[in-house]
Amino acid sequence: MKIEFIKSKLEKAEKSGFTKDTKSQILNQSKRMIKLNAKGK
Repeated sequence: MKIEFIKSKLEKAEKSGFTKDTKSQILNQSKRMIKLNAKGK
């Protein structure tokens, strides 16, 4: 469910020109951060 939320935010940011990273780059970064947070618990 977090991934879907992140995807929607990425699409909005991408359309507004907020970031130059591609959606897949940001999604991969987000997934890595989620995995790291899960390991830390």
